Amino acid sequence: MTNRARFARRRRSLPTEQVGRARQATWTTAGEFPRRALLTAGCLLAAVSGCGRTAPPIGSHTTGSAANPSAGQASAIRFSRQTDSAGIRFKHTDGSSGRKYFPEVMGPGCVFTDLTGDGRPDVYLVNGAALPGAAKSPDAGNRFYVNRGDGRFDDRTEAAGLRDGGYGIGASAADYDGDGDTDLFVTQLGKCRLYQNNGKGGFQDVTDEAGAGVTGFAAGSAFADYDLDGDLDLFVARYVKWTPATSITCKHNDGTHVTSVHCRPVVFPPDTSVLLRNNGSGKFENVTRAAGITTPQRSLGCIWFDADSDGDLDLFVANDMGPNFLYMNDGKGGFTEEGLGRGVALGDSGRPQASMGVFVIDYDADGNMDLACTNFSGEYLALYRNRGQGQFEDVSAQAGLVEVTAPHVGFGFGLPDIDLDSIPDLFLANGNVTEGAERFYPGVQFAQPSVCLRGEAGGRFRPVADPGPDVVKPRVSRGVAFADYDGDLDLDILVSNWRGEPDLLRNDTNGSGKAIRVRLQGKGKNRDGIGAVVRVSAGGRNQMQELCSGVSYCSQSELALTFGVGNSATAESVRVRWPGGVEQDYGPLAAGKEHLLQQK
Repeated sequence: MTNRARFARRRRSLPTEQVGRARQATWTTAGEFPRRALLTAGCLLAAVSGCGRTAPPIGSHTTGSAANPSAGQASAIRFSRQTDSAGIRFKHTDGSSGRKYFPEVMGPGCVFTDLTGDGRPDVYLVNGAALPGAAKSPDAGNRFYVNRGDGRFDDRTEAAGLRDGGYGIGASAADYDGDGDTDLFVTQLGKCRLYQNNGKGGFQDVTDEAGAGVTGFAAGSAFADYDLDGDLDLFVARYVKWTPATSITCKHNDGTHVTSVHCRPVVFPPDTSVLLRNNGSGKFENVTRAAGITTPQRSLGCIWFDADSDGDLDLFVANDMGPNFLYMNDGKGGFTEEGLGRGVALGDSGRPQASMGVFVIDYDADGNMDLACTNFSGEYLALYRNRGQGQFEDVSAQAGLVEVTAPHVGFGFGLPDIDLDSIPDLFLANGNVTEGAERFYPGVQFAQPSVCLRGEAGGRFRPVADPGPDVVKPRVSRGVAFADYDGDLDLDILVSNWRGEPDLLRNDTNGSGKAIRVRLQGKGKNRDGIGAVVRVSAGGRNQMQELCSGVSYCSQSELALTFGVGNSATAESVRVRWPGGVEQDYGPLAAGKEHLLQQK
């Protein structure tokens, strides 16, 4: 029996809720898990877990190539935690009071991009707030840290007007009004917030006047110009219909003790996500129904990308315990949901998975944008290879991802080129959603290590032997974002942790190759060129990335693209396909520099 078949069989053993008249869901069978079935302790030991283990051989392994920084020897990928030395003083609060309200375990996301316009990525950390029955925490409120350029950050939250007191889940960032600076959208319980950047270090809450006050339980969000009218529209993924008044208490019964636990998401009704169209004057119009986005689902992650390479942007939505959606853009303002027919709706078992984070990258360098999403434990991180024209196949097993990622509950992640050898690597942050899981089941962890994998030529990934103690230390992680905060041209990582401090992980990889960093400047109001596709050819290897908003899980990475080119001194060819389909050449470009590419 294959690994995927074994995991599918475990998935089929999911427990079911029993909701009584007293608004309780009770788990009555000893050994059942309060949200989803997980791998047993024995299976966890058998599976490859974390960055410190070695995956079983999958296919052949050839070391050294023209693109590799040192032929025959891989660079030593390694990170060190710089949160404290960088001056970031923050601890997430979930607003809990012991009542096990469902939203408590779903945040937080984070933002790691330039919000001040000085070219250096800043940090915005999303926080929870007190839920009914909980005392107000002094740690509540989101935080904004400005990059000083010397490795340290200053807390500018109050001065910038970004001390949001709502119950935050995630955030995305983009220049929605086209004035040249980056604005901020925060998803929350109750009502989302849109903060307009005034270009002078401050932000103004323009939620109501802009028509951006999406209500409910919002999670992921992403900006893009889906209608190609020159300005950025906004999609907001909504999770479940939940309020404190409609909350349900769930119980775990192991035959001896009955314990309150956070419910599974299927206890609560799904909600419909929201599409906001930018009318060009700084205001949004709700066009959800008119665009054909009408099916309720428990949506968490979302990403715009050109799945079928036809010049307009399609929309992938990662759904929790329901089929994923792939909305194909008809070029006339409408969408058709085609996830099942295009191969991304279900797992290899033919059943829905529990999807959270999202990312797109041409991981196999074939010129088609591939798709990946994180899932619950027992389901593995799904990598969907684009075979062309938006038809996908699950290649997770061939890529070596099943055994490595299946033991974990994956949230934020990405496929950046960490060692700059021109091949995407993988970083995955994990964390369970059932507090006290260790008490219920031996071998099951609430806090979990992150997973770090090196990409190899041929589209396979292998665990990094020692990425650093701060990577493999178990945490309950959620959001992940990538940026070059220290200006050395490689990508660092920001991880947001539930009820904990964030991890600012500096990339200290020894033996890295060279990089070419690209910033885009589009015409019109899409100043950052969100949705543009950049192709780079260097050292005999082709690469392709798409500039996206809202990647990972409820988070935002920097609005710049980093291409590793190994030992190459230049990229012979650099081509940008701007939103709308216009293609322009900019190469050759020198390595070891950041380049501003302006739409002509």
